[in-house]
Amino acid sequence: LHTIPLDRTRWVKPSVFEGVKLADELTLPVGFVMKKRATLFQRGEDGRMTTGDTLGFRQALALTGKKERGYVETKEGTWVREADVRVIAPMTKKPTWAKGKRKWIDVSILEQSLVAYEGDRPVFVTLVSTGAGGIGDPKETHATKQGVFLIHTKHVTVTMDGDEAGDEFDLRDVPFVQYFTEGYAIHAAYWHDDFGRPRSHGCVNMAPKDAAWLFDWTTPDVPDDWHGALSLKNGTLVYTHP
Repeated sequence: LHTIPLDRTRWVKPSVFEGVKLADELTLPVGFVMKKRATLFQRGEDGRMTTGDTLGFRQALALTGKKERGYVETKEGTWVREADVRVIAPMTKKPTWAKGKRKWIDVSILEQSLVAYEGDRPVFVTLVSTGAGGIGDPKETHATKQGVFLIHTKHVTVTMDGDEAGDEFDLRDVPFVQYFTEGYAIHAAYWHDDFGRPRSHGCVNMAPKDAAWLFDWTTPDVPDDWHGALSLKNGTLVYTHP
């Protein structure tokens, strides 16, 4: 039997949000609904839009890439207001490392998105929470460091804490942690459900289900029954940018 002080605990409802695995029949662009009570629209023969089904918050929609008069088209032939969705589009310029089947991760700070690629083929897309400092200077704000890095250390769980006056935190058993430079990591966040908006102290926060999928997908591999792994050369590439 164990006891804990109630004044040092709070109930956190686990996030049920998760991203989308992509394939030939489902690829970018994908839109995530970012407005509560958003709706689909049907376009009549006269061109008028009529209201259709209600959409769930952060629901993923497969899009065609077609836009008209403030609406974007879904692959089902319906439409949604462009202002109501976060559209994650295909890359417009292929980076030099997007070759063959090399795995790499694209993190957009402005879009608050993460896309996992194999070469130039996207295989997974989701929303994340990067540093609360946005695209500011990570030395002066809680911003995610930008650049091209390699995942070098992975842990099934770690303790994360900080003692900065007025901004103290102590988070135990943070799951699926993947460090890519200095103290910056991609990891699950069980203490909030705000994915799609900047939130962290600089790390890339993911919903738990997404973080588990990514942890298994990236290198270095963590063998069964191991708690972590280290590789200074063979880790998955991480590209963080505006």
